[in-house]
Amino acid sequence: MIALTYFNLQKTDNNTRLFAILGVSTKMLGGFAFLMVYTFYFNRLGDTFAYLSISKKLYLLILEKPSVLFELFTPFAESKSIDFYQFIKSIDFYADWDTYTVILFSTFINFFSFGEPFTTTIIFSAISFLGLWQLFLIIKRIFPTYKVESIIATLFVPSVVFWGSGVLKDTLVMGFLGYFINAFFKVFHYNEINFRNLFWIIISSLVVALIKPYIILSLIPAILFYILSLTIVKVKNIVVKAVILPLVVLIISATSVYGIIKIGEFFPQYSTGRVLETAEKYQFHHYAGGNTNAEGAGSGYTLGGYNSTFIGILGQVPSSINVTLFRPYLWEIRNPGMLISAIESVIFLLLTIYILFKTGIVRSFQIIKQDSFLIFSTTFFLFFAFAVGFTSYNFGALARYKIPCMPFFIFTLLFLYRHSLKEKKKMVFLRR
Repeated sequence: MIALTYFNLQKTDNNTRLFAILGVSTKMLGGFAFLMVYTFYFNRLGDTFAYLSISKKLYLLILEKPSVLFELFTPFAESKSIDFYQFIKSIDFYADWDTYTVILFSTFINFFSFGEPFTTTIIFSAISFLGLWQLFLIIKRIFPTYKVESIIATLFVPSVVFWGSGVLKDTLVMGFLGYFINAFFKVFHYNEINFRNLFWIIISSLVVALIKPYIILSLIPAILFYILSLTIVKVKNIVVKAVILPLVVLIISATSVYGIIKIGEFFPQYSTGRVLETAEKYQFHHYAGGNTNAEGAGSGYTLGGYNSTFIGILGQVPSSINVTLFRPYLWEIRNPGMLISAIESVIFLLLTIYILFKTGIVRSFQIIKQDSFLIFSTTFFLFFAFAVGFTSYNFGALARYKIPCMPFFIFTLLFLYRHSLKEKKKMVFLRR
């Protein structure tokens, strides 16, 4: 009802309003399906019900002793009240900021859902929808004639609908990532520097960094290439380009390295010195360790052996990207959950092959490098696909981890297809 009222009051055309209502409805159905699967198929196992259970206890504790509320946002303070200490000592992952952030959001939402799992899930899915809607709006603004492609990529990718609608880290990440991309492009693409956009850049990047810092690491090279592409377009003089371009690359590279180092200081597991150690830990836990969690049991994969050197890791890039975007294959299915992922993956694989065949690999790269947003989008989904494919080693976990890059991957594919069709129609017209 809120969505219907809001979008009816907005000055949007009927098609956009219809897309919005369909998107809200799809996300609600995705949240409902997610909760049903985790309730009746996975028997309430996994992170979701841990978040729901802990946040509801914390919500009830706040109702009973409101003073506890002020201690929520200082989890590492030395002095705690007895009530709060009695509560948090039973939480195994209390000291993990990524998990604790999700619990804080879930606790806050409980004041509107009264601790009911279904209502909490629907509100989580609404947060994800709002972010994806912001992503749709900015893509539609940049490419006004690609409205259908942008709405499909942002709101109707099955894996994003399902895994981005439950009480999970990934759901919050999708929501805030959408707000970040929207605000970022308004500032840098349209020069709309105002409080609202700066607020969302800071807040959304902070939330994403707290929950999944490696997404910020994937955004850094994407932002680097995006700013670099803007610089190249604005400079017309070839001589000036030859002088300024290396300087710009140097400045942006130095800034990116500094950003990665600072992220490593706040999140040691993603520091430059421990990133391989972190990857190997995830690989062992998800594959060699047997991973017995609800969504990942019996779904391990491996990319084969590799040398723990830069060259060795570089050799894993193609297979890591492939496993994120196009696996599991149909013959790798081991449980019903993998069947759904495999069907989606094979559709994306066939779609990619078809579009690259119709457009041409060389021509596809030429189209991408002509637009700064496509450069950003392609760089982000490739870096991100490598990161999660290289570390996940479990199809169940990978199905969730990969969803932040899927809207960018799908939109880039659909854009290439539509653009190639326009070019062919133009060629036919000119021949006449």
